[in-house]
Amino acid sequence: MNIQPLEQGNLSARAYVALREGLIAGQFRPGQRLVM
Repeated sequence: MNIQPLEQGNLSARAYVALREGLIAGQFRPGQRLVM
């Protein structure tokens, strides 16, 4: 089992980065609901 270190930053900052990267990469459909 390979354990990776966690990214630094608070939860809201990490969520923002994940959403931003997902939007830029086109991972979400128009009108798709995001459950957090």
